[in-house]
Amino acid sequence: MLCRKLSRMSKKITLLVLTLVIVFGAILAVFSEEAHAMFWPFKRYDVEMSPPVAGRLTDGGKPVVGVMITRAIFYQGYKDGKGQITTTFTDDTGRFEFDEMTIRSRYPGDIFGQNFPVSQNIYVGEPEKGDVHLLWAASKGVKSLPTLSRLMADLESDLDNPDYLYEIDTSDDGGRSFQVVDSTYFWQGDKMILTRVKNSATGEYEELTHTEEQ
Repeated sequence: MLCRKLSRMSKKITLLVLTLVIVFGAILAVFSEEAHAMFWPFKRYDVEMSPPVAGRLTDGGKPVVGVMITRAIFYQGYKDGKGQITTTFTDDTGRFEFDEMTIRSRYPGDIFGQNFPVSQNIYVGEPEKGDVHLLWAASKGVKSLPTLSRLMADLESDLDNPDYLYEIDTSDDGGRSFQVVDSTYFWQGDKMILTRVKNSATGEYEELTHTEEQ
């Protein structure tokens, strides 16, 4: 008699456990990625630090040869936010390239780190000496944005160019509707919402229509 009671109790406990597992699984299935990460905190996600970069540097239209180009990337979810610095040199035609950089991090799924931005900076010169020609500066999310990737594959800049501040629509890529990019390359296109150009005399940015010439 006792054995039968224990057997029935064991079956009930097993059924209860299975029911709880099914319910728990169903809840997780509808939970957001952030809540999901609370239960699997060690899951890692792809973070695009930088797409492939290609560009050309000129001075008065002539190629600038053999100068150092630096790419500095910062993301708090990777190596405690320490800058990931890569350098290269322009070739005989003034061209330069950087490879794509993608890392794995748990922070995109972390409730406290899900909004950590990726800060990208590409420049000529040495910032510590205050002598820098900016090629690209942007702060974006962790996912790839094809609109920005296309721009970073065509970073052609002249040392005489002014500094442009863009607002770019990346909503079709799943990004912001007004992604800010600072660059010395002049772009035009239907994704450009607003362009400002820096006045070298005043240091102020002035709005520039996309029908104007450089």
